[in-house]
Amino acid sequence: MAKKDAAAYRRKYLGALARQQKWAMGEALDFQRDFQIYEELIARGGAGRRRKPYEAANHPFVDRSAFLLDSSFLEKARVAASRALTSLEELTEQVVSAFTCPKPRP
Repeated sequence: MAKKDAAAYRRKYLGALARQQKWAMGEALDFQRDFQIYEELIARGGAGRRRKPYEAANHPFVDRSAFLLDSSFLEKARVAASRALTSLEELTEQVVSAFTCPKPRP
């Protein structure tokens, strides 16, 4: 997706989310700031190689989820949360491509 299209999509998405959740301006800006932090973290970590299925991702989502899943087996929980993150990323790519790619007409 082109940067221009991604920026437009982000604005529309955040606007629709704020309306749906009935957020005040401050709440919407807080969410947008958090969204940008995660985006920067993913961009920094995404430049390297793909993770192997047994490797845990170095990502805040994984750390928080792992702690909630099972703090006594933190490494196993991190791998499980990493798999969940990978699934979410793949699903996001599918959804975005379904809405952004024109479908051929029969």
